[in-house]
Amino acid sequence: MTISNKQFYSPGQRKAIEKLRPILQLATSSVRPDLSLSTRTNTLVAGPSGSGKSFLAKALAAEAGLPIWETNVSTWIVLGARNGNPTLVSLFEWINRMPKGVIFLDELEKPFPYNAGGSSSGSSDWFNSVRMEIHDLLDARMPDAAIQVDEAAMADSYDGMLSTRDCKDLLKFSVEMKLRNSFLIIGAGTWQHLWTTNQNTIGYNSDLKPTTMLDQGQIMRSISPEILLRFRNEVLFLPPMTESDFHQVLRDRLGQIPVNYRKRFAELVHRAIPRAMEFGLGMRIIEETFTNLCVEILRNCAGDENLFRDIFSSCRNDKIF
Repeated sequence: MTISNKQFYSPGQRKAIEKLRPILQLATSSVRPDLSLSTRTNTLVAGPSGSGKSFLAKALAAEAGLPIWETNVSTWIVLGARNGNPTLVSLFEWINRMPKGVIFLDELEKPFPYNAGGSSSGSSDWFNSVRMEIHDLLDARMPDAAIQVDEAAMADSYDGMLSTRDCKDLLKFSVEMKLRNSFLIIGAGTWQHLWTTNQNTIGYNSDLKPTTMLDQGQIMRSISPEILLRFRNEVLFLPPMTESDFHQVLRDRLGQIPVNYRKRFAELVHRAIPRAMEFGLGMRIIEETFTNLCVEILRNCAGDENLFRDIFSSCRNDKIF
């Protein structure tokens, strides 16, 4: 018996993934290069920490059976850096190997100035270099320095008929065409200042009111134009999960919990919801709660994995409500 790994989405994630499915299909379609006009599929996702932006990208790729390459700006290594493999070099090599896929760029607000909806002063050489490299990537351009391959082996692949420069140009052209026609780039950022929560404090008690919902105009005006111009006009946003969202996920999830443990799982989730809302833990709290339940069941089974599997074999993904 195999315990199901079916993905469960928050209401916000479900809406976003429904919009992204046809975009991904178009971005990776074999027909795309033959269309009469250029298409714009790069998609931007905004949401606070814990809203599930990276989970969304990985779930979308897994659902489509596509490989995903992901990075975040905090760990970006620029071309010319003395240590480590530059990010664009790694990406170039990956695209060259893959026929199509998903590219996920997180923390896109970090290298942009505060006054442009970013989180930095934007004045350092590193920030400037990261911005330029991100712009190149979003424009489907690969700098020459990103092509770091064995020149002799590359020349041999063309039977010595082409110069090293010509070989590099052909390889660069091939990768850039694939980037334009066979890959979906999903960018993400918190733009944390957009997600304001009103909090009234009385003594040691905090009264958290629901987060103000943002309209498209607020998001568009707050994000750097340098970023917006390189993505589709529609910015998808994942709002913080509300109490009703957690209850909806719980109802969806109960069908995969052994019947005799459903009441216990519901108790654990209800107990965790206030903490999840206070710290913006989002769907992580569901995974954490399920982990705690599994630990309890294993303990009751005295560590017997076969008995543990038998208990979960009764799950049929029932619809509870």
